[in-house]
Amino acid sequence: MSGSKTSLQEREKAICKCFNSNSISTMRRHDGRDISITERRHVNQINSMGAKSALDVGSGSGSILLELLKSGIDKVIGVDLSPKINELARIRIQKQGFSPEIFIIHDGSFLDLVPIDVDAISLHRVLCCHPDRLAMLEQSIAHNPKILTITIPRTWLIFRFLVASHSLIARITNGFRTFIHSKKSIDQQLINAGYKITSRNRGWIWITTSYIKEN
Repeated sequence: MSGSKTSLQEREKAICKCFNSNSISTMRRHDGRDISITERRHVNQINSMGAKSALDVGSGSGSILLELLKSGIDKVIGVDLSPKINELARIRIQKQGFSPEIFIIHDGSFLDLVPIDVDAISLHRVLCCHPDRLAMLEQSIAHNPKILTITIPRTWLIFRFLVASHSLIARITNGFRTFIHSKKSIDQQLINAGYKITSRNRGWIWITTSYIKEN
């Protein structure tokens, strides 16, 4: 096993530990509330393309999965590193009357997930939690979705400073850290794979971009 792969696994363990420990508070924060503006954009973009199946990476509380099901998507798939939050998300979705036959949530790394043929993939605020942007997008491309919708933080200097400060603390405590990845690099990687930008929405903190596979 290479040193880089070992390092990546350790990073993913730190992410898992963080979201496991915060799973109950995360669910309380999301349950009973409307989804965020950026989550709504993901759902709307997937629906606007007529998708019948969707995969949400870093599905967490299950909010995007739940809204997609409510909107009439035939099948949704989630994947998240935290088994504790996944179990709570399963319970939450079932309480809304949806059968486990039309939604699946996988425990573990998205990078280990066998490619599934889906119409759309959502990466909502997940690349900023992961150190390997290249691998995450290559894995997304391998699923051959018609549409990819991604939300990442802006690359403004103040955010870079905050992320650098957080990373310094994380390095000392060996904990979860965040990342800012280049929007231009993400664009180029997906364009090279045959996608084109269909929409881009900029907020104060987050940028949501949708890409469609060119024929």
